Amino acid sequence: MELAPLGHLSFQPPLTRLHVDDDEIDRHVFEKLDEMEGVLTTRPEFDDFASWPANAQLATLSMCWALGPKFPFPKFQGHVASRNWVGAADECHFTPDVGTIIIRNKLDRAHLLLADKVEVQGLPTEQIALDLSDVFGVQGALLTLGFKPLAQDGADGPRTRGKVTEFQSANGLAQNGAFNDPDTVSGLASQLSGLGFTVFGV
Repeated sequence: MELAPLGHLSFQPPLTRLHVDDDEIDRHVFEKLDEMEGVLTTRPEFDDFASWPANAQLATLSMCWALGPKFPFPKFQGHVASRNWVGAADECHFTPDVGTIIIRNKLDRAHLLLADKVEVQGLPTEQIALDLSDVFGVQGALLTLGFKPLAQDGADGPRTRGKVTEFQSANGLAQNGAFNDPDTVSGLASQLSGLGFTVFGV
């Protein structure tokens, strides 16, 4: 703790050689998510959380991860209590709007809008929906299909183009690196549907 006032650069190797494998990280993350959901669902506005579209659950748990499960967003809470996912999308934004919070806000909004599409169209609410018409959705699809490391940041940068090219190569498609290539989008949609995802933007 005496290093804390010196900032994060004080914590450099070889301070520790502790290694936590992916399974153990997953165990801790899911344990924390379960704990947050347990607290969240004691609040009246969230008592039917289990019946929400999976995308609405994902966005709300993302907010919990950043703000804690007792976050006070009265307008957001009112919208989700009445299953108004578009209204919730308009009220899920939190600050400071810097760094990864910018991306989190965009993704949370996108997930709530997808929840609305799923519910309005009567699609299975227990399935995660992805929209392959934008780079966020394509990045999410690639991550889901195991094309890592990749950040879901909405930027069509060299890493995204590289992973798109990798997917195209693995599936016998023209290797142009374009996230909006029709054959690539169709290939992603086919594989995601086979895994039980709902897909838009094809």
